[in-house]
Amino acid sequence: MTIVKRFFFLLIFLFIACETRFETVNDSGVETEFKYNDYSIYELPFNDKPYAWWIPAKLNDYATDSHGIIVFELNGNHYYHPVQIAQKMIHFIASYYRTDNDNYIVETERFAEKLVDNALKYNDALYFPYEFDWNLGGFGIKMKAPWYSGMAQGQILSAMARLYEVTQKSRYLEICSQIFKSFTLFKGLSDPWIAYVDNDHYYWIEEYPELDPNHVLNGYIFALFGLYDYYLIDNREDVKTYLQAGLTTMADHLSLYRQTGGYSRYSLKYKIAYPDYHLVHTDQIKYLYRITKDPHFNNLYLDYYMDYHE
Repeated sequence: MTIVKRFFFLLIFLFIACETRFETVNDSGVETEFKYNDYSIYELPFNDKPYAWWIPAKLNDYATDSHGIIVFELNGNHYYHPVQIAQKMIHFIASYYRTDNDNYIVETERFAEKLVDNALKYNDALYFPYEFDWNLGGFGIKMKAPWYSGMAQGQILSAMARLYEVTQKSRYLEICSQIFKSFTLFKGLSDPWIAYVDNDHYYWIEEYPELDPNHVLNGYIFALFGLYDYYLIDNREDVKTYLQAGLTTMADHLSLYRQTGGYSRYSLKYKIAYPDYHLVHTDQIKYLYRITKDPHFNNLYLDYYMDYHE
């Protein structure tokens, strides 16, 4: 085969690999169409996945309720914080892989049961409430309890998927399925909601689901990690499609968060930027590249890295 022919076939392959497709979903008789690129999704070794902390967590070094469940203190009161609990579960599972200490899994399962006990079930979906009001500093975000978060749904999905991977208990696989359902019930058709499709057919997951969506970047990508973890354990084509839709939204919008030569924006609605969040964004985009091996994400990672790094 000549060099010209090889180049021609390579172009065809790249065109097919990056083909944009559309998915139409029907919810309560309302059809919604969103776009997605047919990204390849790669299963990463554990040490290359998001949240693969190297240092084992300490057990019982946190404030708890009377049953040993971690609690969040706010204005002198204690609450169950969905993201705090999910992150502790994820860290415990990573610690189990490092140490083979079964106590980490015992604690993780106790935290999992508390999350499920507190969850709202709506239209076969599980939602994990924040039971306290939250005002987010200078961003103008004011959430009234109970409220729900795409980031929380995603990180809990990661925690439950990894717990299933360790224990092989079917209960956790079913919980994952019910959490995933929340990613398919859209704004305007569901209350509560964490996801919606915009007028350009892009699929968005909102960390703070306001009436006027704010598109917080770190929360969106953490939610995508949840879809990724769930896809790895169940290989459902619909999960893959939603993951690909989220990746497509990020691929086409990450440049809008950039402030060339400076810190990236926290959200598209609010122009505030912080160095710590920029470092989180940069790290997250690196994982989007690892998951897909798509060079566009690698280029975006390098752009963010050159804008600011330590």
